Amino acid sequence: MKQLLFGMLAVLGMTFTSCEKCTTCSCTNETTWEFENGFDATVEDAIVTAYEKEIDEDYGEIAPTELCAKRGDFDGEVAAFEGQSHIISEGDNVQGYDWSLDFSRSCTCEE
Repeated sequence: MKQLLFGMLAVLGMTFTSCEKCTTCSCTNETTWEFENGFDATVEDAIVTAYEKEIDEDYGEIAPTELCAKRGDFDGEVAAFEGQSHIISEGDNVQGYDWSLDFSRSCTCEE
């Protein structure tokens, strides 16, 4: 009787440890540009084009995804996905006029 009980408990324990947990994860990108009044439009276009190309190559869109992992690995998988968040702040002065760029990618998973 004890062997049967321990056997059932072992099977039940293995069932719980092998369960997968799932959540929906997504990233949003936001880019804010500021150019001081009087900034040369040609230079502004060149700056925007160069940075947008770099941002697209390095931080392109990440499609929403359903993340599933075994319970023991789940928190690590969520942390890895959310670790794709990133912030860039750049700026300079060109021909006496200031410009700045703020880019953020926020990656989160639903609780």
